[in-house]
Amino acid sequence: SVQGYASMLSEEAKNPADKKVLDNIVKSTESINRLMSDLLDAAMMQTGKLQITPKEFVFNNLVEDIYNQYIIVARQRNIIFRMVEFPIPITVIADRFRIGQVLSNLVNNAFKFTPVGGVVELRYLKEENHIRVMVIDSGSGLVHLERVKIFEKFQQSEALAEDLRKLGWGLGLSIAQDIIEAHNGAIGADSAGLGKGSVFWFA
Repeated sequence: SVQGYASMLSEEAKNPADKKVLDNIVKSTESINRLMSDLLDAAMMQTGKLQITPKEFVFNNLVEDIYNQYIIVARQRNIIFRMVEFPIPITVIADRFRIGQVLSNLVNNAFKFTPVGGVVELRYLKEENHIRVMVIDSGSGLVHLERVKIFEKFQQSEALAEDLRKLGWGLGLSIAQDIIEAHNGAIGADSAGLGKGSVFWFA
């Protein structure tokens, strides 16, 4: 209710100062919504109640949907966002919504770590009986010990700026890991070091 009314008032506001305040309210409610959703997912996973509903779908279409969703964000942040498409359709059996949640999380994280003018690239390919997906960024990178630590609950990279750290709670990658493991898959991160970008991947 707060988000809806604030958004409506913001659209009608004629005073720039009023509009700025209302926009801040909308952003804050979005943050609360994300936190509530993440906490609910984390609780469901901890109690073994997360529902995974595998169905057949074309993976290429999911990647394209995520790309189209985030290309707008990339333009707003002046980040170059590229997708390397696989030349043939890949049919998978998985929970489309949950895999989309993982992919969104990795792309969103890449945007957080990538400076203005940087590059984020989304790649996927078929390897024998599974798919490998990679989100590659030219951002701040990771120290070696963080490559495992950041998948733990309430953990955030030390390379993340303080203002961006306040936007998250360190739950996204932990939830992504639980979702991928529920699909009998694997997830991880690689980096050559601080300032050298990162590659987040899952299979």
